[in-house]
Amino acid sequence: MKKQILLTLIILLLGIRSYAQDKIEISLKNSSREESQTRDQLQKLLKTYDLSKWIFTKSILIDEKAIPHSHPILTLHTRHLKDDDLLLSTFVHEQLHWFLVQKDKETKEAMKDLRALFPKVSFGSPERMRNPLIYICSSITSSIEPIENYSES
Repeated sequence: MKKQILLTLIILLLGIRSYAQDKIEISLKNSSREESQTRDQLQKLLKTYDLSKWIFTKSILIDEKAIPHSHPILTLHTRHLKDDDLLLSTFVHEQLHWFLVQKDKETKEAMKDLRALFPKVSFGSPERMRNPLIYICSSITSSIEPIENYSES
């Protein structure tokens, strides 16, 4: 009996993770061939990888003329048709913006701490630097020394 209950729970949990990814709605802005191919590529990636812990919005728009952005609807372009890794990383990056918005208080606290640690970070316009994800990424990358500064031990 215990084995049957355990098996049922495992099946339910696996189904929930799969269900979270299946409910993603992917729309096409222009219904072009490239947009359709990008949708198919993203659907394939969602079936291949368990991204459920990285998904914070389930409405996706593919627009071949847009620059990827997260709000008001997560929008992807068609430039990564031949590169699964780039499409996947762009998708997760834009999802992370949604996570930061959902964790607004914690994000503001982290931004305050990062500004104290890295006061001279600069990456584009002041408007871009108010974007938490850009500031966090810029803080990290600006604190990394170029590889030529490291010596062999």
